[in-house]
Amino acid sequence: MEAEHPGVLITPISLSVNEVDFNVSVISRGSIGVNGSNSWNIAVYITDQDDGLGTRYRETQQALNSVQSATRLAPFTTSRIGIVCYSVDMIGVTRDYAKYVCLHLTKRSDSQYEFVIHPTNSKLNPDETVVYKCFPINWPASYNKKTRYGFGKKLQQFEPTDIIMTYLEWSIGTGALVIGEDDNTTLKYKAIMTERSGEVEGNNLWTLSVFGAKNIHGIGRKYSYKPQVLSIEQQAEPLKKGGNDQPVLSFTVQNFRFDLSGVGCGKYRYLCANFEKNENAEPDFVFRNFKVNCKKSGCYKTVNLAMDVEASDSVHVSMGSPENKMAFNVSLISRGPIGVNGANSWNVVVYVTDQDDGLGKRYSKTRQALNSVQSATRLAPFTTSRIGIVPYSADMTGLTCNQAQYVCLHLTKRSDSQYKFVIHPTNESIDPDETAVYKCFSIFCGLFI
Repeated sequence: MEAEHPGVLITPISLSVNEVDFNVSVISRGSIGVNGSNSWNIAVYITDQDDGLGTRYRETQQALNSVQSATRLAPFTTSRIGIVCYSVDMIGVTRDYAKYVCLHLTKRSDSQYEFVIHPTNSKLNPDETVVYKCFPINWPASYNKKTRYGFGKKLQQFEPTDIIMTYLEWSIGTGALVIGEDDNTTLKYKAIMTERSGEVEGNNLWTLSVFGAKNIHGIGRKYSYKPQVLSIEQQAEPLKKGGNDQPVLSFTVQNFRFDLSGVGCGKYRYLCANFEKNENAEPDFVFRNFKVNCKKSGCYKTVNLAMDVEASDSVHVSMGSPENKMAFNVSLISRGPIGVNGANSWNVVVYVTDQDDGLGKRYSKTRQALNSVQSATRLAPFTTSRIGIVPYSADMTGLTCNQAQYVCLHLTKRSDSQYKFVIHPTNESIDPDETAVYKCFSIFCGLFI
């Protein structure tokens, strides 16, 4: 476990409410992770020993909320649990045993999945202390009851515009997308603040950015980076308290243009969102937020499709003739929510064979019958896109009519395609069907003069 506290803990004598915040993460140092509800428990308490193993006083047995307790931990990564709040009653507590505030990570007894925590240090050795984190308490000589404690190296006055984000929920999705294009998506984001957060109302208050990253921390190059996805009205969304509930900000961004096709199996594996105070916020306020929040996304690369072909004229060949011209009108049929738009996407092989399914031995093969424009044909989800006329000339030199019973076209993805995707041949019933990317025509074979 990793925990941070910005500054020195300053705890006054005999105050019933002393609030402290910690920024907590869990670090995987092995090949097994966990993703389930009620996974984690963090106890927070004061004690007299710096290893956290002393007697516990004023203990909060579970400081995590339900979202934090279900934090996903992938193998060999760091997952941020977020801000963990602790409020301690110091009335009757003395300096003798209130020397440290400690956090202790354990597995919840009611976890969705059974697992065992094996505390391991950075050298990959068993180390019980890595699930404890303790911070020394600095007892001040005097205090002010209006003072808020816990942040900084000196006492700080509580400001009603001090806003602390405790956890968030967000998602981005679309009913259909085109690989290689920014897609119309719907972004939903909810930020939940601590109960003691202040209120704020004004202009240019919030910034929400979205991007792709190669790691769960969002460090390094930002792919498809959108620095501000909120409208002017959403940027000015006021934060107000409602009864005893925690202050909440919720945003829905419709028709948000973002390229989802690169995520998962493309250029980046993670989708990241960062919610911050706008640099030009009016009025100014203090906002303590999460760092960038990233989540691993699914892979959007499977294109369900079929090929439709019509022969422009009767198909016939003359035995022994090196040139037997014919032409075909070719279209692509999308039967799924994912399309593609990029250079060098499609390849159509044309050949003669002795089997009507196109799977026999290939003779007089043209490895790529499409020109560069046809190969870049855009295919939108659930539509038909016309590639156009595809010419072919069969060389019958040395071939018999038994070998050239059919002329076939076979659609594949080009190996040098601009974008990575996988063709999934699909028939009209939306079932997998390899023959959907083959189209064969009977050949009239003989001696024609």
